[in-house]
Amino acid sequence: MTVLEKIKQALPEGNDEGNLLVVVDDETKDLQTSFLKKYLLEINPELILETGTNAACFSAFVKEILPDIKIVTFGRDPWSSDCVKVVEEHYKERFIQFIQGDSTRTFPLYIDQLKKQTKKKLTAAWVDGGHTLPVCLSDLKCCYESGIDHIFIDDINPKWPWQTIVPLYRFICDYPYEIIDMSRDKRGIAYLRKSSTRVVSTQQEQEQSLRIFNESGVK
Repeated sequence: MTVLEKIKQALPEGNDEGNLLVVVDDETKDLQTSFLKKYLLEINPELILETGTNAACFSAFVKEILPDIKIVTFGRDPWSSDCVKVVEEHYKERFIQFIQGDSTRTFPLYIDQLKKQTKKKLTAAWVDGGHTLPVCLSDLKCCYESGIDHIFIDDINPKWPWQTIVPLYRFICDYPYEIIDMSRDKRGIAYLRKSSTRVVSTQQEQEQSLRIFNESGVK
């Protein structure tokens, strides 16, 4: 039995929340995984952080392309622990640390611990948790405070119902990241990389970002 078949069995009955590998159409899955694979292989991280554990699909995907990876993942749903267990049992290795709860509360508590990682350096993050402005923006800020250089944000397409482009643009107003690339699927992934020269956004970027934020109608 494949890991995806095992994940499907572990999902609660009636759950239809979208994710990277299971509850998704084939075209979106192929485009998103190809995009992530390209850049994750270039970055070659040893430790990855995730917000939005869901069915542990991201952990299973990354394990296939980076066999020695370790993952710290924050998720709100208790049933995600069952999916994490299924993935670890499939690969016969404990490589996922699952932290259950609201990431706006749990993630800040782990920042100092993440920065002190000695065996493996935390260099990349997959942000796919709460898609509201306060939750996503909090996750992004915590990624910066944890010293993460590479951030991938899901669902940034402005036409997607639960898009995260507003917190993305609000984030880069004040933090030294640049958008390297965006995937071309209907949900959309943005790849942000910390810049050693870009201390703050330019005036033009800031005005554009604030305009997008202000016109979004988000309070």
